[in-house]
Amino acid sequence: MPLHLLQHPLGAHVLTHLRDKTTKPALFRTLSYQISLLLALEATRDLATEEKAIETPMEPMTGRVLSKHLVIVPILRAGLGMLQPFNDTFPMSPSATSASSATTRPPSPAATTASSRRWRTRA
Repeated sequence: MPLHLLQHPLGAHVLTHLRDKTTKPALFRTLSYQISLLLALEATRDLATEEKAIETPMEPMTGRVLSKHLVIVPILRAGLGMLQPFNDTFPMSPSATSASSATTRPPSPAATTASSRRWRTRA
């Protein structure tokens, strides 16, 4: 898989403010959204498209649409913050957020044992 680098002046600007320790949480959330939006556009630069005939208010025309469905899967909990800009950019694409559940810890053996004891006493 090729590596894509975001080399854009706005990306550098946003990253600088994200890294600044004086950035307030509200601004950090806004900047996270902005960098994720830039990444969404860059990551989808080479997606295949196909022609589609549509009717505009003025006349018929042929436009371009994605030729395959796009599925958005955040990796780890930190990726959940990047999900919204992708959904906003591609509102007709299904998004899968179940990957975040893989980051939760399994119950401890003690909790599992206590739970099984509770069920056995009720029977």
